[in-house]
Amino acid sequence: MFSFDGMKPVDLSPRIKARAYLVDGTIQEGNLDPNGKPWVMVEGRYPGDNSLFKLFRAPPGGDDVWPHERQTMHHGVYIQGGGGHISHWSGVPSDMKGLWQMPADTFMGPAAVCNLTDLNPLPAGKPSSYPRELWLRSFPEGRAKETDLRGQAICAEHLLDVEVGDIVLLTSPFEGLEQPWLSPETCQWLVEDRKIKLLGIGPGILWHYQEKLPAPNNSPVKRIMLGANVPIVHPLVNINSLTKTRVFYISMPLRMTKMEASFTRAIALEQV
Repeated sequence: MFSFDGMKPVDLSPRIKARAYLVDGTIQEGNLDPNGKPWVMVEGRYPGDNSLFKLFRAPPGGDDVWPHERQTMHHGVYIQGGGGHISHWSGVPSDMKGLWQMPADTFMGPAAVCNLTDLNPLPAGKPSSYPRELWLRSFPEGRAKETDLRGQAICAEHLLDVEVGDIVLLTSPFEGLEQPWLSPETCQWLVEDRKIKLLGIGPGILWHYQEKLPAPNNSPVKRIMLGANVPIVHPLVNINSLTKTRVFYISMPLRMTKMEASFTRAIALEQV
């Protein structure tokens, strides 16, 4: 029988507390998820047996922190696939799969832990620092100066623990424009050479950029990863608390047709 004896589970998803409207008329305050978004729930009473339930929505008329009546699967830590998400973009592969079409073992398996603590930012303009044309398009003007530090490009040489067929977990201690950034070239290497099956992204990794460029040059990380049927799970937490460079990772999406993303609880199991 397969056993996790000798393994310690580490939660890579945060504990989220929703702002809840209870049936007794009180409001239970909550916190923000890693995306900086609140969760709002409304409690109700099931007439069949007088049990209580909660719906993910704001009450009629909205809420002080979340005015909309609905939330999306892009709250909290979530997995996204290409099918149904970017299928309408020009230049993406026609065989791109949705999460519901991927086998269950896509979302579990051996993982390389890449905590890029030594990838220190460099002065702007250095060859391996965040290119000026990228940050100008990715950040509002005035947020950065030419003399500021920029994060380095994440290269294959920084990911030596990644083996063929791995899940990859990325994080760093840096913030803002000092975060190391995931370049298209490294994405191609991860897909074509390492043949990774899932990418997990935690704090300190810049991967959302060039989002507003005309297709097919927009959002290169999403295009390459999701186009190769490598789902992305983010924003993970606690990767930096892992003490081993290799762990066993699990984060299962809901199995629902046409759902472009899914809430998930991400767990890393490391040897003790």
